[in-house]
Amino acid sequence: MTQTIRQGVPQQTKHSKLPWVIWLVVILALVTWYVLFQSRWFLIEQVQVTGLKRLSTQKVLSSAQVRVGQPLMAANPNALKSRIGELPAVKRVVIERGWPHTLIIRITERQPIAAVPVAGAYVLVDDEGHVAGVAEKLPPKKVLVHAKPETLAIKAALNVYQELPSRWKVLSIHAKTRDSVKVHLHHGIWIVFGSDELIDRKSLVANALLAKGYRTINVSAPETPTAKR
Repeated sequence: MTQTIRQGVPQQTKHSKLPWVIWLVVILALVTWYVLFQSRWFLIEQVQVTGLKRLSTQKVLSSAQVRVGQPLMAANPNALKSRIGELPAVKRVVIERGWPHTLIIRITERQPIAAVPVAGAYVLVDDEGHVAGVAEKLPPKKVLVHAKPETLAIKAALNVYQELPSRWKVLSIHAKTRDSVKVHLHHGIWIVFGSDELIDRKSLVANALLAKGYRTINVSAPETPTAKR
């Protein structure tokens, strides 16, 4: 019996390309990180603040705690919004990166429509009852509101105020709760509205009673109002 022995042919080993891909991704990530955070190519050279009417640019920048010379990517939009949003006059903040060297801060300020007397000064509030600033004197064309800012009571009071006829001379608005809104007009006239619901109907009824010479009016229940001269 004859047995033939043949020399084995070496098999080629297949190497996976996956490790090289991983290394390439890692290298690209490191390069990107260096370019954005460590190089001088994308540093903040200027900060633009827009939308300011009552606030100063310096006040916004002081709250933002952002500095010229830091990497543009290091300016965290959420952190900036949070810090700037703590200013009472700020309603909304938008942060944008203006590549390669500009940080843009867009501000929407609260617009005060009323003033709340507090400890010898006046807290300004916007149409939703949010604090919009502080003034030492009562600003012109701002109605006086006796209600706690940032509450449902002051929001109801301002909702009533904004729906009143423009010809009414409103001296002040009072509200301890959202259901106890009353308005003080000139010549000692008082109108109790209760809540801010059905305000259109309540205003019509109150206006009709005013035309008849009544000075103390309660339209909290507009279908059954009460009035006194």
